Amino acid sequence: MLERLRRIRITIEPTTIVLVGWAFFLVYAYPGYMSTDSVDQLNQARAFHFTDWHPPLMAYEWALLELFITGPFGMLLVQSALFFFGVHLLLARVATPRTAAIAAVIVCLFPPVATTMAVIWKDSQMAGYLVMGAALIISPRRRIRGLGYACLFVACGMRYNAAAAIAPLVFYALRLPMRWWKRLGVTALITIALFFSSSWLGELLTDEHQYPWSSSLALMDLSGTIRELGPASDDEIRDELEGCPLAIHDHLYQQIYATYNPRTWWYLTHGDQRIFDPPATDEQRAAIARAWRRMVFGHPRAYFTHRRRVFWHLLGSKQGDEELWSSVYHNITEDPMWIPILHHDAKPAAFQRWEQKWLDRHMNDRMFRPYLYFWATVLALIVCGVLVRTGELALLASGLLYELSYLVVAPSPDNRYSHWMFTMFTLAGMRSLLDARAAARRRSSPP
Repeated sequence: MLERLRRIRITIEPTTIVLVGWAFFLVYAYPGYMSTDSVDQLNQARAFHFTDWHPPLMAYEWALLELFITGPFGMLLVQSALFFFGVHLLLARVATPRTAAIAAVIVCLFPPVATTMAVIWKDSQMAGYLVMGAALIISPRRRIRGLGYACLFVACGMRYNAAAAIAPLVFYALRLPMRWWKRLGVTALITIALFFSSSWLGELLTDEHQYPWSSSLALMDLSGTIRELGPASDDEIRDELEGCPLAIHDHLYQQIYATYNPRTWWYLTHGDQRIFDPPATDEQRAAIARAWRRMVFGHPRAYFTHRRRVFWHLLGSKQGDEELWSSVYHNITEDPMWIPILHHDAKPAAFQRWEQKWLDRHMNDRMFRPYLYFWATVLALIVCGVLVRTGELALLASGLLYELSYLVVAPSPDNRYSHWMFTMFTLAGMRSLLDARAAARRRSSPP
């Protein structure tokens, strides 16, 4: 019986293994889960009217897919196919295709990796294009490498801070006969070119500017920095916030201290206790930018204390911070009123409900805590640096640099922001195991 199973296993093609793993994932994720951000993107795609609050490139892609598949399933197919087969290609560099296929399925179905990939988010789209791009730019064929850089370009268009993840991957992929510092310079030029060209395309596709930075992150940073500076008079705070659209006029420090929350900027501009009115004019947005520069460069210690507090929440390491933010998400929509708009009212099957219940029970476990992966990545980077494991170094550095970018840009502690770090740590660990396994086989084989 065992021999028969072994023969069957040998005859199964690697592509079949990946397809089976992908199908298992699709059963869990069907038709593609959606949050408020996802619904906004879908509405923009159907109206063919794009704003800059979300990446217009993603909405444009969705509009094209809607010509063939209505709803979220087309986007789910694209992001998950790129992800599964990209991971397989990366692992096939250090293992046989069949072993790489099995390992790829294990990596892709690892819960902290799979749960975010099941949702139609820009983070999931970015991860799909990034993984496939990383796999293709190390090809010896020029056309394949060009396709890989095209994938990296799209990834950068999905999230502007994807550039932090791209740089280590490009540095590893470059096979130019030059000194390391020249190679670093070429890497910087390629990364900057990808960032600015994708930003230019996003600007070109944008029909309506909503200025998200001025309405969210900038106001969060202003409030957090003022809070960290300590008590100040109303006149002092008004001077710092000159021209900003304040919704309050008395007891400014006390009210900022009470309303500020390192987990979200929302209450700073919404509700009766809001601190600011949303900026409505170019003059107000310019005033917010000036105030932000004054606070950040004039009080860097207070600013970074505030940002460190936000980052600790993102890592899930804040004392008393029991609940992770969207570590597991499996809703078709957050509001039943949106169901008619979606033209899609899928109900979970029995197997899906079982998976969802299991994940819900473990959604706040250490398995989903970003701080464990963060410090494990730092330790693994040191070990791989000593052992000169360049492939693993590139993957780990990509995950760590991307996570560190949220030290200054995170507006909330969403677990999806850490998804790329989860993926790179898991992928680097699997690659290292496969490499060690192959080395052990070579040593044990007769000369």
